[in-house]
Amino acid sequence: MLEEHIKSGADITAVCTRQPQAVPRTGTYFTLSAEGFLADAWVGESVRGCLSLEVYVLSARLLLSLIEHCASHGIWSFSGGVLGAMTTSLKIAPWFFSGYAARFQAVEDYYARSMDLLDPAVRQDLFAPGREVRTKDRSDPSTYYGPESACANSLVADGCVIEGQVRDSILFRGVRVEAGAQVSGCILMQGVTISREACLNFAVADKNALIHPGRMLMGHQSYPLVIAKNAVI
Repeated sequence: MLEEHIKSGADITAVCTRQPQAVPRTGTYFTLSAEGFLADAWVGESVRGCLSLEVYVLSARLLLSLIEHCASHGIWSFSGGVLGAMTTSLKIAPWFFSGYAARFQAVEDYYARSMDLLDPAVRQDLFAPGREVRTKDRSDPSTYYGPESACANSLVADGCVIEGQVRDSILFRGVRVEAGAQVSGCILMQGVTISREACLNFAVADKNALIHPGRMLMGHQSYPLVIAKNAVI
């Protein structure tokens, strides 16, 4: 991308996509001129144009100049105040990203895009060789699966205890699913406990939430149930 930015002679190169994973509620959209540079940019909803991924390449000198311009004119939005107003005075080139791209603007987006990770093709695209994600290391024991447990199509971190049934879910480290419990289509964050005979469908449970025995909680794929951090239900 940097090489193409230099080669094009553009003042700014904007990373964008024609095929977002999901159309955001609001976003920065571009239309292009016949020469292939930005002709217009706006923030809002759109059924045309390409979607900005809000990644830009420009020189430090130009960035400082734009910051001074925005500060002196009361402009607080780079997308709307700079790109939209300067498509004629600056040479702004698009750089199209063809891989998986999505934006989070609500809990529903977080849930849906997290569920995308259950697709091996999406994981391969996001975590491609040579593009490692560095994160904090923690030594936890391997997850324990009880003799009556069942787990299918799920991502399970180390340190979990699964004695019940888990399907189509993402479990962070230290999650406990007790015997007889059923979990389906859920995101369970660190330290969540689903007690015996409890049933949880289409939910996002924050850290250390506790679901008591026999409780039945259900959201929907389009509107997941959200359980607060340290909640006891």
